[in-house]
Amino acid sequence: MTDVSTRPASRHAFVTGGTGFVGLNLIRALIDQGWTVTAVHRVSSDTRYLDELDITRVPGDITDAASIQAAMPDNVDAVFHVAGDTNLWSANNDRQTRINVEGTRNMLAAARARGARRFIHTSTISAIGRHDRPVSESTTSNAPQSVINYERSKYAAEQLVRQAGQEGLDTVILQPGAIMGPFDTATWAQVFYLLRDGKLAALPPGAVPLNHVREIVTAHIKAAETASPGSEYVLGGHNVKLADLFRRMAGVAGYKAPRMVAPRVVLAGFAAVLATVARVTGKEPDITPEGAAFMSHDNRADSAKAERDLGFAATDIDRCVQDSYDWLTSRGLL
Repeated sequence: MTDVSTRPASRHAFVTGGTGFVGLNLIRALIDQGWTVTAVHRVSSDTRYLDELDITRVPGDITDAASIQAAMPDNVDAVFHVAGDTNLWSANNDRQTRINVEGTRNMLAAARARGARRFIHTSTISAIGRHDRPVSESTTSNAPQSVINYERSKYAAEQLVRQAGQEGLDTVILQPGAIMGPFDTATWAQVFYLLRDGKLAALPPGAVPLNHVREIVTAHIKAAETASPGSEYVLGGHNVKLADLFRRMAGVAGYKAPRMVAPRVVLAGFAAVLATVARVTGKEPDITPEGAAFMSHDNRADSAKAERDLGFAATDIDRCVQDSYDWLTSRGLL
């Protein structure tokens, strides 16, 4: 019989963004690996999926420094800062900057004050900007000059994390690409709805590095356990043309995909028209100018460092699509 005193103590994680896509998957994986989890959420958040899990839930808002200081326990083994605003509509830029930049500033301050042993920052390859070659950890970011606030704000948040690392906080930055899988309702899963409702007149011309959320959260936990302080990792996957991805999604769901791939100038013009209408209605357009710019670029990533250090791997694209679709239908959302 194993002596209880020799068993490793349960590790404690503090997670933001726990009601969101990546956060929910991360929390479930942490539980499966024996971690104790405290998840912070806004009072107004939909906690239906968190309620299914054996965790401690605490109210708080990353834009409210005092609430985060109160929510975070002392001396947690890892803070997983997953929360962020991924919106691609300029009307929401102020809110996005408040969440992505000031929210990260508040999280770092709380982690220092509470003695957190490691701070894992979930960023994005968008913080590196858009380039004409696959991006990696050595790519110089052009995000500060971007017209897309998501790219600018996530880069600014990374800079805060790097500064905190230089000042003594143990930090790791992770930069995922596109992610699909269970619990996604607000990101790439939205394409299923656009296809279903016939709102895509043409396919976008760009490309993205795509991976399964399972690989992304596994890399998070591995980074918390084994990465060197100050490490940064690009978490890409299979580089796939968006037209190909959307056709695969349509095929799985039994929807009809558009035949035409829109030229960049056409997609930009269409998005500009929708943005003009949106300024009148106040309703976010299905395709924003920022979204059109992102979906027109050939975004690619090189994840060799994460593959080497974290055992990171690319999941088959069809598996990513199928698992996303299956979860949506199992919950009656499609």
